Amino acid sequence: MDEHSLVTYECFCCDKLFSKRVFEISRGWERVIFGPGYPEIEIRGSLGIECYCSELCLETRRHDVMLDEGVPIKRPGFGPIEACAKCGGLVDTTEFHLTYIEHEYIVGVVAQTVHTRYLAVLCTRCRRYA
Repeated sequence: MDEHSLVTYECFCCDKLFSKRVFEISRGWERVIFGPGYPEIEIRGSLGIECYCSELCLETRRHDVMLDEGVPIKRPGFGPIEACAKCGGLVDTTEFHLTYIEHEYIVGVVAQTVHTRYLAVLCTRCRRYA
């Protein structure tokens, strides 16, 4: 444990206290803006569901977390239209939609994202029941 760290987390898998590098599963409300160059993601809100001290702990809990959320893991692509993880219906990702994400970031004065992977996206109808 870094004694100079301002934030301490407790791993939801192994109960270890940790800081600096965080692995997390979160639920977010976002949309993708396609334009010239790389697409941009606008995030209106995000809620961390669980955080972990390592990728191994995240992988250990991933299935159970998504089961608790009632959402199957169906990793979407990165297009303007994707399939809903629950019903297979269309999700217009250019409009705000519910996402489930796992990501790794480094905590500091400003959090720095290292890696992000989508677990699922939900359509308008299914997000009401998530």
